[in-house]
Amino acid sequence: MSGTTPGSYLVIARYGPANWAKWKNTPLDRKLDARSHAMDLFPLEPDPLPPAGMQVAHAFHTGIFTEIPNDFPEKPEAEQIRILDSVFTTQRDTAPGTDEKDPSVGWVALVDAEEFSSFVNRMGGKTGPLWQMYDIEVIPLNNDQNTKDIYDFMTTVHWAAPPPPPPASV
Repeated sequence: MSGTTPGSYLVIARYGPANWAKWKNTPLDRKLDARSHAMDLFPLEPDPLPPAGMQVAHAFHTGIFTEIPNDFPEKPEAEQIRILDSVFTTQRDTAPGTDEKDPSVGWVALVDAEEFSSFVNRMGGKTGPLWQMYDIEVIPLNNDQNTKDIYDFMTTVHWAAPPPPPPASV
């Protein structure tokens, strides 16, 4: 099989103590800019369709949120920082409701390759505060056209097994 070009990109945004330290030291105007970009990509009201050029856009309620009190937005900024300092220095073992390690994923997006540059711009660019507050991992995904491509060329089980018989003719 010849090489393929990316058909899309999986963008994973993780966060942890180092990200919180950066965010704490970010000036207010950059924080507000990051919030504006985040609200564009992940609106508060559920939308059955992801933003244009994206196949998936999803934010996650991870272990960090189980440690933040419900009245957090009403608290003074100094108390919010104290709470978050504590949250980000606490090692979370498992994700809420699971036995799995908490991956500290804030959000994921599956972006069409031809729209990736536009997506990065909607984030405020790679030097913008939204990109900078997360550890961003970008995984190019190939442009296979159908599941048969995956079975024929990607699944190790099929590399060792003989091909299935052709369908019976009617």
